[in-house]
Amino acid sequence: MDDGDRLITELLRFVELLRRMGLSVGSGQALDATRTLALVDLSRRDDVYAALRAVLLDAHVHEPAFAAAFDRFWRGLAPLIEQFNAPIVGYAPATESRGHGEENGNAAQQVVKRVITLGGELDEDEAPDEPGEEGEAAGQIVAYSASEALRQRDFAHLSPAELAEMRRLLSTMSFKPPMRRLRRTQPARHGALLDLRRVARRNLRYGGEVLVLPRRRHKVRPRPIALICDVSGSMDRYTRLLLRFLHAATQGLEGVETFVFGTRLTRITHQLRLRDPDRALDEVAREVMDFSGGTRIGESISTFNRRWTRRALGRGAIAIVISDGWDRGDPALLAAEMAHLQRSCHLLVWLNPLLGLEGYQPLTRGMTAALPYIDLFLPAHNLASLESLAALLARVSMAQPGSNRASHLLPRAG
Repeated sequence: MDDGDRLITELLRFVELLRRMGLSVGSGQALDATRTLALVDLSRRDDVYAALRAVLLDAHVHEPAFAAAFDRFWRGLAPLIEQFNAPIVGYAPATESRGHGEENGNAAQQVVKRVITLGGELDEDEAPDEPGEEGEAAGQIVAYSASEALRQRDFAHLSPAELAEMRRLLSTMSFKPPMRRLRRTQPARHGALLDLRRVARRNLRYGGEVLVLPRRRHKVRPRPIALICDVSGSMDRYTRLLLRFLHAATQGLEGVETFVFGTRLTRITHQLRLRDPDRALDEVAREVMDFSGGTRIGESISTFNRRWTRRALGRGAIAIVISDGWDRGDPALLAAEMAHLQRSCHLLVWLNPLLGLEGYQPLTRGMTAALPYIDLFLPAHNLASLESLAALLARVSMAQPGSNRASHLLPRAG
């Protein structure tokens, strides 16, 4: 194993340890860490700590756990530094010339992608050491296999075994479609309305005396649902499992239209109608060109409003946006398009995976612009939150569009 491979192996052990201790570390952050280490002097402990902290730590409250994990990582790195007495580069910078440096960079990227993407599964000879007393003292979280405990686990913290079980649970989710009441009526034994025509006709046999009161009730139909999911780099740690949720919803509900966006909007309804979730997600990966890239929520919602509102949001539909709110676009455009989207649907729901993190505040400019127009602002970081959403949608009022903006479910966001 050469120096670069040894460095990457230690980095992967570090990332896996962070996950076991409850920190959210996605594949995009792991790749950023490999690039970052190529830019700092590995013989300087404080520089390495600061660099990894900048790309891997999301919340200040987790810094004690991060520091404890870094001490373990540094002990594994120190022998390499002492042996070679020089910085060890595991990922070639973009400015290097083509050749050996490029091969090392590509190899490093492939190793990180293979190990970190979709759960961070390590080969047996690369697997991290079993957590000892040090990890437990730092608050290390034990991976539980029970389904009830797994339902509460953040998607970003799942072990490989838990990830496989989570995929299975998501594929078996059941949905009761939200219903809407039509103006048209139909005969019903215990309906709330009198069927006056049948009252007159049925009671003729009794000489006109009213003895039988046939009834009618309003017809009901499932509400259309539009699911619009962010697949940008900031959502990387949640994207794959959320796409599994979109697939389950497409299979389990009628009239569902699904879209994803990063810098542009892509309709994936046709791909998610495939019964096999793995095949469906492979088709989505081939169709969507901006996975793990930038985010332009306002422009994507604008595209949806212009091209798909009439088709996807007619007849009292529910619109569900899934995003962490990190946006590189114009906040004024996002606010205007969210206002348009809210006027076009019966209920506007925003699911934010970060809302499940302790101490999270929706202070990014994207969330600040969108919040005034959201009817329900809910988390989407674990299975329990998605099951709660499914149960919530089943209770949506059957009133006409716009007459009751979910005030009976939860207080309005913001």
